[in-house]
Amino acid sequence: MKNIKYIFYILSCFLIMSCSDNFFDSIVDVEVPTHESNLAITAHLSNLDEVSLVHVTHTVGILDNNNAAAIADAKVELYGDGQLVQTYEYVELYQANTGNGQTITRDIYVVEESQKFEVNTNYELRVSSPTYGEITAIQTLVAPTKILSGTYEENGISGIFGEEITEDEEGNEVSDRAEEIAIKFQDKAGEKNYYAVQAVGFYDVETPTGLEEYGEKFYLTPVDPATEEGLGALIFSDATFDGKEYEFKMAAFFAQTEGLKRVEVILYTITEDRYLYEKTLLNYENNDGNPFAEPVIIHENVSQGNGIFTMSAADVFTIEI
Repeated sequence: MKNIKYIFYILSCFLIMSCSDNFFDSIVDVEVPTHESNLAITAHLSNLDEVSLVHVTHTVGILDNNNAAAIADAKVELYGDGQLVQTYEYVELYQANTGNGQTITRDIYVVEESQKFEVNTNYELRVSSPTYGEITAIQTLVAPTKILSGTYEENGISGIFGEEITEDEEGNEVSDRAEEIAIKFQDKAGEKNYYAVQAVGFYDVETPTGLEEYGEKFYLTPVDPATEEGLGALIFSDATFDGKEYEFKMAAFFAQTEGLKRVEVILYTITEDRYLYEKTLLNYENNDGNPFAEPVIIHENVSQGNGIFTMSAADVFTIEI
């Protein structure tokens, strides 16, 4: 009986509260803190760079206009072991915004003939603006890891989408296959190493002036489950093969395999900052549209501002077809 009395008491309280106006419809004013804009940069530099690019912009608040005005008066300099290496110039580039059809400005600073970056050198990117002050970021260019050998096999991987060769409704064979590209390299022992891989195919195309060579990137998907897709490349660490000779295999898709002459595989030795940036950015993009996903904090390494600055050393291996 006592339990029943308690139940009636609780129900009565809810009935009394529900009679008041807007009991469950309260409005709470939330004060949004004032946002102070900082400089923000994106720069991924490599020893293969002929043209060196730095993207310079600034942060915006949650209620601010996201189409921020271009920063055309920044001073962008790259130092190596304390010595000025090169100074970047602002270039006004425009890109159509597919969302609303408006043209937006990309804040790009360029060195058209980049200096060759030296391994085992500490590089510091300094960016300053009269409006937003100065920010800096530091990276050490590590030595590239050499590719020992490489192979290409057309239709070398089957079941890439989880099934074997099948037939469609008309009885035509549908191949669940991809080209296989594999490289071997020696990992450095006793240290954390991070890698990114790209592959480019070259073929000749008949033009009014004769044959011309074209290069096109392969779309790569990982075979090793420890590998992940990054920004136009596959990324992975040496956590499972530290100090060993490792054969890295990838499934490759190419728009035109007929007439393919050679494949160039590029193995980038990247810094931990680049690895963490790409992993967090990939997680952010994968969570897009999921209102229940935990917020993803994009990895940064800039002092007194926001953004990412990375450097990578690459080795190129050519596979003749």
